[in-house]
Amino acid sequence: MSENSLEDFGFREGINEVIGITKGVSDAGNVNSAPLGIVVKKEGKAIRTFVRLFGETHTLKNLRANSKLYANVCYNPLAFAISAFEDLESEYFLNDFTLKGSYSVCVFEPISFEKRENFTICELKFVEGFIVNPKAVRAFNRGFCAVVEAAIIATRYTGSEKEIERLKELERIVNRCGGMEEKLAYEYIMSAIKCNF
Repeated sequence: MSENSLEDFGFREGINEVIGITKGVSDAGNVNSAPLGIVVKKEGKAIRTFVRLFGETHTLKNLRANSKLYANVCYNPLAFAISAFEDLESEYFLNDFTLKGSYSVCVFEPISFEKRENFTICELKFVEGFIVNPKAVRAFNRGFCAVVEAAIIATRYTGSEKEIERLKELERIVNRCGGMEEKLAYEYIMSAIKCNF
């Protein structure tokens, strides 16, 4: 990636886990929030960005209605857990499209949609980005990553033995490596899908 690119705002090649904010259909008003994995791929000299959206979500409906996508790069485990199931309340926001504690925000426009069997691929065009907190330095924490992984599983949860075993493994990581925020976020996810081991 070149200078003044997505990389300057924390994005790397691969799947970048963010909280996406869109305008339009929402349970909490007209601003929808959801955890998303924005894929960044190098294709020769070009950079391709897209997101896979599972089901007919508010995010997908808003993007189809031409809402911009505000991708918040943040490390708030509760925000990831809650937004997997419901829109974040105003207390989580710095302004309409920026979450408190975000490191940066990148703005994307939807440019095309491709329906697949279980999901829709939305191609994105990077419009602009801005740093919210230039001093947001954080060490890697496996507990936080386990919360994000559990939220992904939970949004597609069917109750299979494989899913339950994976969630048990993630719970062990959260309890061993995470702090109180990660533990509360994991408890929220388990209660949202009514999963008891």
